Amino acid sequence: MSTGGGAGGTVRAIASATTCTHTAPSSAHRAAGATARGRSMRRARSRACWLRVAVSRLPLSKRLPGRAVRASGRLDLVLVPAALDAPVDAAFAWVEHLRETAVVEADGSPGARSTAWAPSFARLRLEDPGRIVLWANRQGGFRVSCPIVGAPVREPWEAALTAWRTGDARPDAVRFRCPACGAEHALTEVGAAPPLAFAPWGLVTADVGGPDLAPGALAAAEAALGPLAAVLRRGG
Repeated sequence: MSTGGGAGGTVRAIASATTCTHTAPSSAHRAAGATARGRSMRRARSRACWLRVAVSRLPLSKRLPGRAVRASGRLDLVLVPAALDAPVDAAFAWVEHLRETAVVEADGSPGARSTAWAPSFARLRLEDPGRIVLWANRQGGFRVSCPIVGAPVREPWEAALTAWRTGDARPDAVRFRCPACGAEHALTEVGAAPPLAFAPWGLVTADVGGPDLAPGALAAAEAALGPLAAVLRRGG
């Protein structure tokens, strides 16, 4: 009995000591705890400060909470000749003129006078596929309609487009029939949103900041190259 009682007393004593240790820590323990908490708070403040700086450097669309960042393709503004047989030599000469006047650098990047062409762009280049091609929007595509009544003509127009691509005729010689008005129209006469064009070459202002060139830029280009059509092309 005494042994049992002694063992029980020992257990109670240890429990009592343990409870005392947790409820009344020594001065050394309190100082050590305060020091550790201070270090932890300083690290937290440092991380918060770093996070605020890092977030402030993000684009606005990525900083707003709960706002999804949409992946949008680059916007190019392409000037193409209205004439299907427009020679490309004049276009090469025009690009060289823009280099000589410091509008663009040798690689087509913006030069010292780049705003004379467009408020903002990444590069200006001449695309010469060596044949007439379709210039149109890429990301998001485009809609085609009858040039007379505005009815959708996707299926007949796409059939005519395939016939042109696999044949030898010019696009203005290939025709499609509108099921709404019953008339035949040339492949090049279709209504489109956004606009498209058939042309042998294109002057591409890549990653343009907006859909417009600088005031007077289009007029100057048309004075050198003849009538031009503009195609907005989103995508890589």
